[in-house]
Amino acid sequence: MPWAVTDENRRWWVVVAMSGIMIILTVDFFGVTVALPQIGRSLHASTETLAWAVNAYLLAFVSPMVAVGRLADIAGRRKVALIGVALFVAGSIACGFASSATFLIVARLVQGLGGGTIFTTSLSIVNDAFPPEERAKALGIWSGVGLVGSAVGPMVAGVLTQEASWRWFFFLNVPIGIGVILLSLVVVEESRDEAYTGGIDWLGFATLTLGFVPLIYGLQQGAQAGWSSPQVVAGIVIGVALLVVFVVVELRPRRHPPLVEFSLFRDPRFTGASAVAFLGNWQFGAILFFLTLFLQEILLKSPIEAGLVFLTFSVPLVVMSPIGGRLVPKVGSQILMAIGMGLVGLGMLVFAFLTASSGVGLIVLGLIVAGLGQGFAYNISNTAGMEAMPDEKAGVASGVLQTARLMGIVVGLALSVALFRGLEDSSVISGVDRANGPAPVTSAERHAIRSLLSGSTGARAELRRLASPGQSQVTSIVNDSFSKGLEGVMLLGAGLSFVGIWPSLWGRRRVPAEGRIHRRAHGFAPAHWRPTPGTAAPARAP
Repeated sequence: MPWAVTDENRRWWVVVAMSGIMIILTVDFFGVTVALPQIGRSLHASTETLAWAVNAYLLAFVSPMVAVGRLADIAGRRKVALIGVALFVAGSIACGFASSATFLIVARLVQGLGGGTIFTTSLSIVNDAFPPEERAKALGIWSGVGLVGSAVGPMVAGVLTQEASWRWFFFLNVPIGIGVILLSLVVVEESRDEAYTGGIDWLGFATLTLGFVPLIYGLQQGAQAGWSSPQVVAGIVIGVALLVVFVVVELRPRRHPPLVEFSLFRDPRFTGASAVAFLGNWQFGAILFFLTLFLQEILLKSPIEAGLVFLTFSVPLVVMSPIGGRLVPKVGSQILMAIGMGLVGLGMLVFAFLTASSGVGLIVLGLIVAGLGQGFAYNISNTAGMEAMPDEKAGVASGVLQTARLMGIVVGLALSVALFRGLEDSSVISGVDRANGPAPVTSAERHAIRSLLSGSTGARAELRRLASPGQSQVTSIVNDSFSKGLEGVMLLGAGLSFVGIWPSLWGRRRVPAEGRIHRRAHGFAPAHWRPTPGTAAPARAP
């Protein structure tokens, strides 16, 4: 039987199992934004709350990635991966049964923790299962499945949300996750780095994680509670202080290797690629989040229609991946990244002109342009960063790039939502004031406006109540206010994308380095890390 597991084909069954992980990760991440409007209406969640459903997942996903990689090297990669899948499945079940926005956010934290764990360990499991001559092919299949998941995710979410319920979008992860667990128990052999004796930088992990949470919270709440609010000021100050402590801790000599190796940034090519990864993913998150709301709440498109529209973004992103790979030796990574950031900026400019009367055509145009740009900026930033690093630093450099990429969405979405709600709320309040004439909006009514889901039916009903029943201006107020907020976010995104062209070109070389993309790191110990007597240097950085 060709599909039976044998010693000869076992390693390819490992790819199948780990590809199942990539399917649930990418479909969930790229599809969840299509389900967000339905989730907001069902759980009576505001725009900020929905943003936290995304940010909570990403914070839990990215924060433990490096520590989990090292834990897997010590405790066993299969064991840690199975724990991660179990957490992801449990979080998905909890998301599906969520009865409130708070419950959903907590469930998304669990889901994100499991997602970061399985993303980190699945790569190392596939890498370990193959000899060097077959490793590139196996990793190509593994990452290719992820690209397919990213392309179909919005459509899957649209169909399930419209034809069944947004809850079934999360329940979909359960049978796939259980299948991955069962298959992994059969085909994946336990592996660990027997030579690795370095510990985990728990102090760095704690200060980084605890720093981002209050910082993101303060940025998120700025538009709603006011930037001078004690909770906002305290969150930002505490977050920045903890992140400063993190940097100080990481730069000090210690017994264990640090979480982030700052000496990597001495190479301008790596620094530029990290900047592109951060800025590119900032715009990536803004496009998915805000255009989903615009399509479903302002243009009143169904979830399936929204999913179809987003195919015009994800398909160019997928198609450009192999094209970009072939162009790198001819053109150079830096030039391609610069072109990519420029195209992303043009796409964001198109989105800045969207209004309720624009129709879908303008959105599709912007998505195609931005998708082509992301195909360069998103995909080639990895190549550009890795070709700047020697082989022994490939593992830790890859971890830093992925962290920069994910934090781009976390920080960017928080700041974008704060800007959006500030502009939108101001426009809504001005519109209601004009509709009411001499009766201005009270502070209680302002608070009620800020707690609404942008453009939703509930928002329209509340504004109709505030602006007197039956006021024809309500639809105009909602649409104009959303467009005003969207314009600000997209203009900011366009400006940052164009600024990103500059770091894209840092350290540009006419002949790009070759053969440094698919590598493992061996024998790397950071320059400022010195093992204490009797402690060996780590054999591999995850």
